[in-house]
Amino acid sequence: MGNKSNSFQKLNKNERYNEDIDGSVIAYELRKIIRSHYPDFREKLTSVADHRKRKDYRSDELLTAAMSMFIFKAQSRNALNNDRRHSGKFTANFQKLFKATLPHLDAVQDFFEELPPHELEKVKVDLISRLIEKKLFYSYKMFEHYMVVVDATGVISCNWDRFGCGLKKESKNGNTTYLYPVLEAKLVTESGFCISLASEWIVNDNGKPYNKQDCELSAFKRLAYKLKKSFPRLPVCILADALYANAPVISICENNNWKYIITLQDGSLPCLQDQLKDDPSTWRNSFVHRPQSTVKSTSIIQQFYWVEDLLHKKHTVHYLQCKETISKEKTNKTLTQNFVRITNLPVSKSTVLKLSKAGRLRWKIENEGFNEEKNNGYAMEHLYSRKSFTALQNYYQSMLIGHLLNQLLEQSCKIQELLKRFNKLTIKFLWQQLLGTMKYHVLCSETLANIDSRKHQIRLFAG
Repeated sequence: MGNKSNSFQKLNKNERYNEDIDGSVIAYELRKIIRSHYPDFREKLTSVADHRKRKDYRSDELLTAAMSMFIFKAQSRNALNNDRRHSGKFTANFQKLFKATLPHLDAVQDFFEELPPHELEKVKVDLISRLIEKKLFYSYKMFEHYMVVVDATGVISCNWDRFGCGLKKESKNGNTTYLYPVLEAKLVTESGFCISLASEWIVNDNGKPYNKQDCELSAFKRLAYKLKKSFPRLPVCILADALYANAPVISICENNNWKYIITLQDGSLPCLQDQLKDDPSTWRNSFVHRPQSTVKSTSIIQQFYWVEDLLHKKHTVHYLQCKETISKEKTNKTLTQNFVRITNLPVSKSTVLKLSKAGRLRWKIENEGFNEEKNNGYAMEHLYSRKSFTALQNYYQSMLIGHLLNQLLEQSCKIQELLKRFNKLTIKFLWQQLLGTMKYHVLCSETLANIDSRKHQIRLFAG
């Protein structure tokens, strides 16, 4: 009798588990998020101009199809076309979920070849501006500023100049590669948000001769202009690596009334570092901190040292150093790392811990940003358009919007509580369930209508 009771309890647990992680739950939560944050989402997409002569589909239908390719993490146009062609339920569910007909992705390609990329980027900026106005990220500000990481990443690499504007790179063995990188400014938070505020491609002028190829620092000037124009009153703190430790970047930040925390490496700003020789570490500008380690049998010691009001080419900057030593008791091994940064934020004993913590958020763009977009379903490096660079840029912006919506979904209490409740559950599995539901089940029209008839408060998971 006891065995039967235990088996019955296990069965009930499994049944509850299956019910809780049904893909329809994720689909309905996505509808709630769009309804809550963007009640005019469809109208916003409809307002994007359609420059084609032949128009079988509305612009909102074409844009929704492109974004859904990234929302569902299909990873290619062909994959979404197969779902459209071979699953009537997927097409019907798509229409219910997004209130739009699902076109063939070739129609999206035609649309994107004619659409100026800045028009789609305006849509992205508007979507993010609404979240900022609603103070969705307000609690994540540090020093009353939003942390914005600036960094570049490769998107497309070819052995020939496919779009006529790639950066030419020659290897030691004589091979030539053409690169198409993009520079991003992403708003990051401790909780894991990594949201694109502005993008700037690092490419040469198409078909025009040049004496010097485009580079990351030149692209930063254009990116900074675009960021300031899109978010003129946003209190920004730029987080950047050692490449940006120079006077022109500091001038741009100061002229835009931005704060900055920039990493230094050995050899960066040698004149500034020479000034430190006359200001040795004392009890007035140094202390030792021992944070609690989250790893068992591991201890951490952080030695902080800072200097205020150093001069670098007419700019006054503050210097911050954190020497961190991690010791593992079991292996008796230690690892020491030296983190050095300059900033225009106030530096004192009461702020250096928080400054160091803010500076480390720079890694969010690599992990929650580029790595997520390249390796976890978005397939950033996939060649979504083989002939049109304009179309490729529009697919890229569609990916950023799809990633934005997915982050709002993944960071919601509904999804995070599921992940916390079942500690072996993963985002990847949940999205497999979502796609499975779209293909093989039927979304409830009544439930979707119910969602649309109510106001929803989507709460982000607090931890």
